[in-house]
Amino acid sequence: MSTLYIRDGENYREAEGHEVLDRAQAVIATRYRTGTPCLDSPARTAEFLRIKLGGLEYEVFAMLALDNRHRLIEYVVQDFPVGDRLISQVGDHPDGVTGGAVGDDS
Repeated sequence: MSTLYIRDGENYREAEGHEVLDRAQAVIATRYRTGTPCLDSPARTAEFLRIKLGGLEYEVFAMLALDNRHRLIEYVVQDFPVGDRLISQVGDHPDGVTGGAVGDDS
């Protein structure tokens, strides 16, 4: 595994784990910020979803709102406190799921 070093004044030091994660989050936020054409291919969309949802150990409802140029308008995630059941087993009507996620002007 590679080691990441950070400039600290005149010297370099090995980056701590939280520093690496903080910088990675900043890069991701810049790459996938609202209004940029970031989801213009299936591979980029899969990468986005893998970054956002990959670490979750439970199911969620996620919605990507895009304009006609594939620019991200809004990304919404709704957790379901349903224990060990799957979203498909909860019995909620889709309108009830998306109702809270979608604003009045969507």
